[in-house]
Amino acid sequence: MEIDTYRTVGKIHREIQDEIKKYVNPGTKLIDIAKFVESQIRDRGLNQLNDGIAFPVGLSLNNVAAHYTPNNNSLEVYRAEDILKVDFGVHIEGCIVDGAISITHNPELKNLVDISIKTTELAIQNSGPNKSLSNAESQSLIKSRK
Repeated sequence: MEIDTYRTVGKIHREIQDEIKKYVNPGTKLIDIAKFVESQIRDRGLNQLNDGIAFPVGLSLNNVAAHYTPNNNSLEVYRAEDILKVDFGVHIEGCIVDGAISITHNPELKNLVDISIKTTELAIQNSGPNKSLSNAESQSLIKSRK
């Protein structure tokens, strides 16, 4: 059943996110991070035509918004003062789960990451069929949680 496939892919994606958070430390080359993410997908047996890496791993450092992938000769390194967005997708038989996480070792930027996570969770909690996140009720809920 397709929904079960999505659940499986979502679980794999979440597991890989957790591994990425452990792996990325100041001084790590971006190309090594990209290869690590790809190997995490393949290590879970997802390396066939019908499953595996959904698209190139995106590693957006600091002010790069999205979709940057280092090449094999890249010398770029994640530093303690940086913020890194890691965007990757996993698929099984075309059922794709795509997501991104932000990583930083900078205490000032850590607050930004935490706020982003909390607002995303709030939006998910208050969303559903026929709901509007822009209505007055939602706005007052958001203000009350500040």
